[in-house]
Amino acid sequence: MPTVDEIDVAILAFVSDHKKSSVTDGAKALYQPSDVYELQKKDAMLRHRYKALADRGLLIPKEDGRRTLYSVDKKRIKFGVGLHEKLGVRLDSRLEDDYCILIILENGIVIHSLDALEDKWGA
Repeated sequence: MPTVDEIDVAILAFVSDHKKSSVTDGAKALYQPSDVYELQKKDAMLRHRYKALADRGLLIPKEDGRRTLYSVDKKRIKFGVGLHEKLGVRLDSRLEDDYCILIILENGIVIHSLDALEDKWGA
């Protein structure tokens, strides 16, 4: 059963905020690499993540010359406070007031707090 992890959530949040961004844009923003070699490593790792998210229909790729630009599928990705209430889902009380991402997967939903990730990823 495929799910999403912290890196996937950071990617989705970044792409949502930076529409039509590339994998390299994501690598620069999420990891802030110190040199080209480090950027290439992070870019290669994220390229697989972006492709997997696109294959699952969470990211929408669009070819732009030699680059692929990504956006999120807004039908499957929602952001806000109190999203669980709209769905009638009970959450841990610590998440009720957090800014969250709701991801509609093939086999269910994932609600993840973005407040906790903001400090780490800045996404």
